Amino acid sequence: MHTLVRRALKAAWGRSPCDDPEPIREEVFGVERLEEHARSLASAQWASSAERKGRPLSRRLADNGAILLDAYRAVVTAINEGRATTPAAEWLVDNYHLVEKQIRELRVDLPPAAATSFQNSLSVRLPVFAAFSA
Repeated sequence: MHTLVRRALKAAWGRSPCDDPEPIREEVFGVERLEEHARSLASAQWASSAERKGRPLSRRLADNGAILLDAYRAVVTAINEGRATTPAAEWLVDNYHLVEKQIRELRVDLPPAAATSFQNSLSVRLPVFAAFSA
């Protein structure tokens, strides 16, 4: 199936830009194409005014902060032991202070009422396309 799709796309588009060894020197998505893509995403979503009881954002922020701290500590341990790490893991170690700062600012600046209003104001669902789920 993938070969058939690949052949069809290659026939429609010609040579793949991924096959070009030259650096990209132009916009992948120009302003017009980006606006068109935004419109297509917006039309594929639906909103509901029905209230939903969600988990408070402050609790989710605390949980995510704890997970990020655990990941940071695990990567630092791996680096100290001389084990290989991924570029994403190295980014986390290099920039964890920024992540931590953002979490602190959110704890201080986000009013409790706003923490639950995000969950209740909009319910968004993206459609699942059969062609991509097969």
